[in-house]
Amino acid sequence: CDWSSDVCSSDLDLASVVNGVEIGLRQDFAIPHVALRLWRGEGELPAFESVSEPTRLFAGGLTQPQCSPLPAVDTASLFGQAAAGLKSYAYLPLRDGEGFGLLAMASEDERRFYPDMGTLFLSRLSDIVSAAAVRYL
Repeated sequence: CDWSSDVCSSDLDLASVVNGVEIGLRQDFAIPHVALRLWRGEGELPAFESVSEPTRLFAGGLTQPQCSPLPAVDTASLFGQAAAGLKSYAYLPLRDGEGFGLLAMASEDERRFYPDMGTLFLSRLSDIVSAAAVRYL
């Protein structure tokens, strides 16, 4: 999807959606670390890399985005070698009635995502990414 447009082209596929989300968050919102994982469906995309059962349970229990100075359960591994330097995290559940994924964002800036921050924008982002991805699962 083009972040400046309300409409997604009908010729998009899941890879385009995932790449668009990741690139858009990094470039347009300056979020340095983005990890999107899906556990419904299958494919060769990094989004289908396996996640632990604790991560799935954590994501399944989220009713709204969660921000924290510490990684939830074992989610730091989603960020690879960068994990050691990360100081704030935001977790967005991806769902369509039931959970099918997680959008995790992180930053070296400890003030980027914090527990008391408003999550209205993150909730909307969760809804949009969920709706865009579920079409292809």
